[in-house]
Amino acid sequence: GARVTVSDRAAADQLESGLAKIKPHLDTGAIQLSLGEHDESLLDSADILIVNPAVPRPWDNPFINRAKQLCVRLETEIGLAIDLLPQSESRTIAITGSVGKSTTAAMSHHALKILGVPTILGGNIGGSLLDTTIDANTTAVLELSSAMLHWLRETRPDWSPHAAILTGFEPNHLDLHTDEHHYRAAKQYLLDTLAYTPSPHAILGPSVTDWPTPPNATRHTPKPIAEIHPVLPGNHNRTNATLAAAAIHAALGIDLHSATEAAATFPGLPHRLAFAGVRRTKAGQITCYNDSKSTTPGTTTAAVAALRERHNHIWLIAGGADKGTDLSSLATFTDTTLLTIGTTGPAIAAAAASANTPHHQCHTLDAAVAHAAQHAQPNCAILLSPACASWDQFPNYESRGDAFTAALATHLGAPDATPDS
Repeated sequence: GARVTVSDRAAADQLESGLAKIKPHLDTGAIQLSLGEHDESLLDSADILIVNPAVPRPWDNPFINRAKQLCVRLETEIGLAIDLLPQSESRTIAITGSVGKSTTAAMSHHALKILGVPTILGGNIGGSLLDTTIDANTTAVLELSSAMLHWLRETRPDWSPHAAILTGFEPNHLDLHTDEHHYRAAKQYLLDTLAYTPSPHAILGPSVTDWPTPPNATRHTPKPIAEIHPVLPGNHNRTNATLAAAAIHAALGIDLHSATEAAATFPGLPHRLAFAGVRRTKAGQITCYNDSKSTTPGTTTAAVAALRERHNHIWLIAGGADKGTDLSSLATFTDTTLLTIGTTGPAIAAAAASANTPHHQCHTLDAAVAHAAQHAQPNCAILLSPACASWDQFPNYESRGDAFTAALATHLGAPDATPDS
């Protein structure tokens, strides 16, 4: 029964995929559009303004500030979804962090399903929870970005999960936040919320064990169980599985070893160090990995470290939209050739030149795959792990990953089903 207007500064031709999803509502007139700018006159009759958390620096946004002046209620999708959770009876596990939060959230959800616990996954991963039936026996797993946490601090200051995981921290999203301090404060807020629930649990990753938590929260700094080996490669995925299992154990009382075993069976997320097939060439076997969801140097570092255990050389495709983060660490990898793309490509290449790291400026993803295919060595890997956002050349990380897969097919042909052992 609500009258809905969608406002976006982009023009219609830039929003084709999104508009196609709501076409039936547009055809009936249930949804109106205001595109190309944010018309402040829309707020004169508005009861509620639902803001996309990706709007940068919302405290400086004239449209949002005008809504505040008019006392229009401000909301976000995640705030409305949290209202649906039966807080008094269910268990909620919330995950944030600069690195590993998506995988840890998906691992937690996967493990709960393996263990027979009714569960839902949402927030910054998967679809919206607003059209999901949530009963009192359901455990909600929420991945929360720094932008979501900023808005929850504004609109749900007394909300609290039962268990909070902080995977780690490094400067990121400085384009959306005022500075590193503001970004860190958004992450800290998830731990601060634990003050509002009885007997909460804070699960802290190895690099954030010193972060403060409320006095009523039980702190956990879990260590990996040595005999359990995750399906996903790399020590960082052992850590992710450890954190997921610790949260399940703390929130639900499930045996820690069983929870860890269940988390370790997680096969991986699309575009997150996903196996993209093996190609056999005259130069030997090339194994390909799609890590398009990597938008920070930390996640790219973890991906390279994981693959270095298995491959003699890595062709790393990195670069993209500039989020204001320091990318110089990408130039320090050994046994790696950097293939730079996108807006940040020249800066990454310059850092590589200063560090005498092999590199080649390719500018586009297709050109980078073509270069790696032409210069491949035996038992090498081609890794798309950009350490940057996709917005300069692609609408999102999914389309960037899909373009990588298409380029592999073009320049290397169809993959074999499985790699050599």
